[in-house]
Amino acid sequence: MLAVLAVVSILGVYVDFLNTARHGQVDLRTRVVGARTMVLGENPYTFRWHADQPTTLLDRPQGLGDKWSRVTSTPTILYIHSWYASIHYRYQKYIWLFVQLFLYVGIGWIAFSRASNTFSKTAVVFAALMFSCSVFWRLHVERGQNYILFSFCSALFIWTLSKGTPIREFFSGTLLGVLVCFRPQYVLLGLPLLIYWKPRAIFGAIVGAILAAGTPILVHRSAWSEYYESMANYAKERSAPGPQEPKIDLQPELPAEIEGMRNLLSMAELPGSDTTLKAMLRRLEIGPVVFLAICPIAAAGWCFYIFRMKTGNVPLDFCTAKTLAMVLFVELALPSPRMPYSNVILLAIVAMIFATRMEDIAIRFWELSSLIFAWAFSIGFHGFFSAMFFSQSAILLWALFVPFQKSPTQGLEPLGRRYPE
Repeated sequence: MLAVLAVVSILGVYVDFLNTARHGQVDLRTRVVGARTMVLGENPYTFRWHADQPTTLLDRPQGLGDKWSRVTSTPTILYIHSWYASIHYRYQKYIWLFVQLFLYVGIGWIAFSRASNTFSKTAVVFAALMFSCSVFWRLHVERGQNYILFSFCSALFIWTLSKGTPIREFFSGTLLGVLVCFRPQYVLLGLPLLIYWKPRAIFGAIVGAILAAGTPILVHRSAWSEYYESMANYAKERSAPGPQEPKIDLQPELPAEIEGMRNLLSMAELPGSDTTLKAMLRRLEIGPVVFLAICPIAAAGWCFYIFRMKTGNVPLDFCTAKTLAMVLFVELALPSPRMPYSNVILLAIVAMIFATRMEDIAIRFWELSSLIFAWAFSIGFHGFFSAMFFSQSAILLWALFVPFQKSPTQGLEPLGRRYPE
C-alpha cells in the first residue's frame, strides 16, 4: 500500500504543477492583492479596484453592492506576502506552490524524526502519503490556500515541546504566539501549556504574539483595527439564520488580461462542499447562537480532559497533538463556511499523534481500516449527506479520543536486577 500511495503521490505533484499553470490560484491572488494594497496604505479589507488602476491590484470580481473585499487573512499573513508582493504574479504562483510542497514534506519530516520506533515511523509515512493523495490537498494547492502553513507551524510547535530544554521550550511558545497571529483560533493550543504549567513557553508565546502582531503595523498602522472590523461584519453576515443567498459577482468592463495573464480568474473543477457543522445541521433550522455556544463549551470540556491527561502522566506533546484536533473542531463549529482544503490540518493531527504515542505498535488494524475508509470517502459530494463531512468527522473523533498507550517495555526494570544470577 505504501508503494501504491507513493506512485499516486508523485502523479499528484505532477497534477499540482499542471493546475498551477492552467489556473490562477484565486485564493493566493486575494492575499497578494491584499498585501499590495496594505503596502500602499489602503484598507485591504474594503479595497475595490477601478478601471483607472493597474491590474496588479485586481482580484476576482466583487458584487456591486459588496462593502468588503474577499481578503480575510490576518495582517500578519498579508505582511509575509508583502515581502515579495512586487514580483510578477506569474512567478508568485510557482513560489507558493514550492512553499506548499516544502511545508508538506516538512510536516512529514518533523513527525518522522519525533517517532521513536519503526512502527511509528512507518505510520507517519503512511499518513503523509495518504493525505498527499487526497482531494482536499489537490484543492488546497490549486486554490493557493495557506492552511498548510498553519499545519506546519503546529507540528513544529509540538515537536519543539518534546525537546524539554529551556531554550526550545521558549522557542516553542514563540511559535505559538506567531501562529495565533496567523489564525486566532490556534490560541487553544495554549491550554496544555497553562494546565501543565510551562512558564517559559507561555512567556515565549506572549513575546511571539507581540512581535507577529507588531510588524504589520510598521507597514500599515490601522491594519488590525481594519481586520477586526471586517471580521465582525463577516461573522454577522454568515451568522444570519437560514440558507445564505448566493451572491452574483458582477464587475463591468474587466480587462481581458490581468497583470499580463489570461487565466487568473479560472479555477479547476474539483469536488468540494461546505464541511462545517453549520452546513450539516442547516436543515434542522438551528440558530447561530447554538454554534457560537459550542466553542466555549467545547473548550471548557477540553480543559477538564487535559487535566485528566496530566494526572495520568500523559506527555505534553501527545496532549498538544490531540488539542490540535480540538482546534479543528472549533474551526468547524464557527458560523462561517469552510471548504475542504481546511482539512489539511488533519495531516499534522494524525502524523503527530502517531509520532507521540510512544508504543511499540503505533497503529492498530482497526485504526488503519478507519483511516483508509475515511480517506477513500473524502471525495466531494454536495448536499446534506456529505461524504467529505463524515470522512473528516471520523478522523476527528479518532484524534480526539484515541488514548495514550505506554510501551509494554516502559517502566520495567532491567533483567539483571529482576533475576540476578
